[in-house]
Amino acid sequence: MARRLFTIFVLNEKGSKFWRFAITRPLFLGSVFLGGLALGAFLYLNYSYLHDKTELIALKKIHADSLVALSEMKNVYNRVDLLEKGLGQVRQLESRLRTLARLEKIQETSPLSGVGGPAPYEDFDLEGSPKEVVDSLNGWMREMDTELARQKGSLEDLQEKFNDKVFLLSATPRRWPTRGWVTSGFGYRVSPFTGSPQMHEGVDISARMGAPVYAPAPGYVVSAGFHGSLGRSVTIDHGYGYVTRYGHLSSTSVKTGDRVERGQPIGTVGNTGRSTGPHLHYEVLLHSVPVNPATFALN
Repeated sequence: MARRLFTIFVLNEKGSKFWRFAITRPLFLGSVFLGGLALGAFLYLNYSYLHDKTELIALKKIHADSLVALSEMKNVYNRVDLLEKGLGQVRQLESRLRTLARLEKIQETSPLSGVGGPAPYEDFDLEGSPKEVVDSLNGWMREMDTELARQKGSLEDLQEKFNDKVFLLSATPRRWPTRGWVTSGFGYRVSPFTGSPQMHEGVDISARMGAPVYAPAPGYVVSAGFHGSLGRSVTIDHGYGYVTRYGHLSSTSVKTGDRVERGQPIGTVGNTGRSTGPHLHYEVLLHSVPVNPATFALN
């Protein structure tokens, strides 16, 4: 039986020549198969190359973005370090204030100290793990949250303590109630009426008749009127145990229950009651005990 042949003609550009090839069917089919296989391999390799190149570009971008992110985390880390040092300085100030306020120092419960040294992130490897950096930052943030809460409570205690001291200072009778000369001081003296030693529980300030008398500190008037040997008098409760009393007044400009401020006129110098001449008898009592007014008066 004769073999079936495939004839292939190849023409030149002008078509003036041609070549003829005769091949068997198996060879033709094998050539077609191998050509298709080669074309498929070429297309696959070309696709794989383009795909890998695209992924490589994407990976380079991710790597560049990671470097930027790590650099930003480094900056955040260093700022957190500065915050930690600031908290340490606040703690030191708080400790000094607690000493001044005579408050017990709080026990150390946080590792935050903030006392100099290099930034812990200055040698950070940008090729390192971002998770380690984030975990470290989160740990620091938790510590600082705890420290801030502690310091908030401590500063509130300090504020309350200093408020008490401010109010105490405000309640202290720190000025003379009138201008004049102290003619009789605080303590034992010879009574001008009996000639015998007698405790003088205030000071006598000689001044002209009608000279104004001022409140040396804010408070409330607990009495205003005639009171035996003091004559016309005023008594003011300033709080924190301080009470002041003014005797021998010629007139009063306040009444019981009035609120008075430091420097407010409360009456005028007089000669009422058991008195030998125009003057102001001025007393300061601390928790009901008479004390020397000169101890407090600054002007």
